[in-house]
Amino acid sequence: MDLLRGVGLESFAHERADLVSLGNQKRLELARAIGTHPDVLLCDEICGGLSLTETQAILDLLRSIRSRGTTILYVEHDVKAIMSVCDRVMVLNSGERLAEGNPEAIQNNPAVVEAYLGRAAAKKVQT
Repeated sequence: MDLLRGVGLESFAHERADLVSLGNQKRLELARAIGTHPDVLLCDEICGGLSLTETQAILDLLRSIRSRGTTILYVEHDVKAIMSVCDRVMVLNSGERLAEGNPEAIQNNPAVVEAYLGRAAAKKVQT
């Protein structure tokens, strides 16, 4: 119950997991993972398929988990989510490391902008 309470699912304790919403299923996945007291938590596209409200709730939960000392390795395509929760970001392009640094440095990196937004956008960043 403590784990369910920690992810905001105590009211669903007697529900079948396959009958709760996708957002709550993601919370349940996090509860199961943190129940093992990991040093590192790998989250792969955990916000995939979620609404903006559900995504924000998951990001808040990830921040809470991190604040308790767990390192989170977060694989995600949602740039806004990454930039709002990560201390360090590594950008891959075709399986190769394109850039690494803090979120601000990544957002302003011309190679990243060009790879993901195109050459015209990269020129705007440089000027």
